[in-house]
Amino acid sequence: MAQLFGFPLDFLAGMGFVAVFAGAANTPWACVAMAFEIFGWKYGIWSIPFCFMAFWSSGFFSIYKHQDLKTNKYFLFNRLKP
Repeated sequence: MAQLFGFPLDFLAGMGFVAVFAGAANTPWACVAMAFEIFGWKYGIWSIPFCFMAFWSSGFFSIYKHQDLKTNKYFLFNRLKP
């Protein structure tokens, strides 16, 4: 992917790291904060779309058995319907 799109390899590796955890744990904002702490502002700002794409595409499953989602994950898409 790095060669295909012309991104640095460390950039995509870092985004993959935080995005996988955001999708697996259903915690996108925590993973965005983790990206800022680990990678700084240069790459941290780019973690927002990566983490939320992983969060939305993971469905309602989580690595935590007793996690209870309080809101609908797809509230943005439901509001776009006519």
